[in-house]
Amino acid sequence: MLTDAGGEHILESWMQILETWMQTDWLVGGQDGAANRLGLPRTTLVYKMRKLGIETRRPRWRAPLGG
Repeated sequence: MLTDAGGEHILESWMQILETWMQTDWLVGGQDGAANRLGLPRTTLVYKMRKLGIETRRPRWRAPLGG
């Protein structure tokens, strides 16, 4: 299994972040966001997402909010 320098499993981290982000309807920060659910500061989650190659903007195929 792939690991980073700290011994963390990359695939497991990627899947956990992506699943949590999907469950929060693509919300990263805030009280109902993925960072809060994962127990991380928003900036740390964004850093990890970028490091793992996860695009931090809402997926383009999603309908815009309010419409």
